[in-house]
Amino acid sequence: MPKGSEVEEFIKKEIALKERYKPFTLVSYVLVSIYLLVVGLIALYISQGIITWPTFVAVTFILGAIFVAVYGGLQVLHVSFVKKNL
Repeated sequence: MPKGSEVEEFIKKEIALKERYKPFTLVSYVLVSIYLLVVGLIALYISQGIITWPTFVAVTFILGAIFVAVYGGLQVLHVSFVKKNL
């Protein structure tokens, strides 16, 4: 059975870890905003007949995959850095 001080220390570490994740909320908002902006611009080009639907689908999938990879990679690096410094 853990003692009260051990539980308090664990809770403090968890709170500190959550505080360090706050930048990733901002990163995710920025990535989603960029993604929506690009998708909107492509949709505008489709309505003008410049880009076809298959191109639109391909570009949105590729951009989505790139953003997920970047975000996931940053999170993995951040978690390893935080765990080293706790």
